[in-house]
Amino acid sequence: MCIVNTRGGVRVFGVYVPGLSGVAQLLAALVFLLKGYRVVGMRPIDLPSSWISLHPGLREDTVRSIYERCEAVTRRSANRVLDGRRDLRALFDLPQDLLVAPIAIGYYLVGRYLFAKSFIASASCDACGACIDQCPVQAVRLVAGRPFWSHRCESCMRCMNHCPKRAIETAHGFIAGFLFLFDVALVVLIYPVLRPVASMFPETGVVGTVSRFAFDAALMLVALFLSYRLLHLGLRVRLIERLTVFTSLTHFGFWRRYRPPNPFASAVRARGGTRS
Repeated sequence: MCIVNTRGGVRVFGVYVPGLSGVAQLLAALVFLLKGYRVVGMRPIDLPSSWISLHPGLREDTVRSIYERCEAVTRRSANRVLDGRRDLRALFDLPQDLLVAPIAIGYYLVGRYLFAKSFIASASCDACGACIDQCPVQAVRLVAGRPFWSHRCESCMRCMNHCPKRAIETAHGFIAGFLFLFDVALVVLIYPVLRPVASMFPETGVVGTVSRFAFDAALMLVALFLSYRLLHLGLRVRLIERLTVFTSLTHFGFWRRYRPPNPFASAVRARGGTRS
């Protein structure tokens, strides 16, 4: 049994920086071992990161070089396993994967919903439906003639990267403003009103920390879903739409969209020819 997972890698000043797996490979390996399978391969593959909510899309030459490196790594790993040897490269990343495990859990429980409610369509959107048709989890739908992202969104960025009008943005300003106002409301309004409920949680220890985190996260998600609905309605107002767009980093030209390499162009380059 071989386990392969993909991660979002980047290249910085010629150095390939790997992505993070968390405990994904370890959990998969544990499940297969408990089912009686023999795990002979555990290999992470660092494909180009397309998470353009956090960073501009990688340059074409960087994307191409990462793909070429991934192909070489995959071939070596496959040949090793086919020769009857083990390839457990993922175990070398065990320290960093265990360190980021709490972050991965926090993302799964809270962060992915925060990202899902950060996408908006600007006035450039013509409701062509490309984002709806191409969404792999059917998380986008039209509401009042404008794309609306549901909580099922997995933040794969496919909609943003492939929008023909470049109309989909990450509303960084909205998210930053929401988090600031929620923190203020939590301290000034919510905790004083809900103090009897909050006092039920232990003030110290793991149980108290986890309980308060769950309590705060639940309140934040409810407030986020309501705020995003209000934002979606408010985008019909020109001033609100312009303010939201101009506080989105993805709006600016230097914040590139991600483009995968063209397989045909790669084959032509490998033959040293040109496309006729």
